[in-house]
Amino acid sequence: MKNDSKTIVEEIEKELFSEILNSMKMGKLSRKQAAVIAKDYLKLLPFLNKEDISEKLYEISKIHDEIKPVYARIISPLEEEKRKLALDKMRNIVRVGLYDAVNSKGGA
Repeated sequence: MKNDSKTIVEEIEKELFSEILNSMKMGKLSRKQAAVIAKDYLKLLPFLNKEDISEKLYEISKIHDEIKPVYARIISPLEEEKRKLALDKMRNIVRVGLYDAVNSKGGA
């Protein structure tokens, strides 16, 4: 999955549509309930960025169980990306700190 916001939103909409259809086929969801979920999702739009997508999907997933699997599938890669960026930043801080420590000892 690409990680640009537009692609993520398209993926969310495909996944959500699929979840709603499957729930309706299995008799877990009526048309009226499906319409409420779709309406509540549309109220979230537009998403401002990836963080906004994550926050809004999380909130609506607490209201509608059909959104929980969508949230889990979509947000997991975004959280992994955030984790990797944070680790890279920490590694760079440690490298710079070690470099500075070695150079300050050598120069003293």
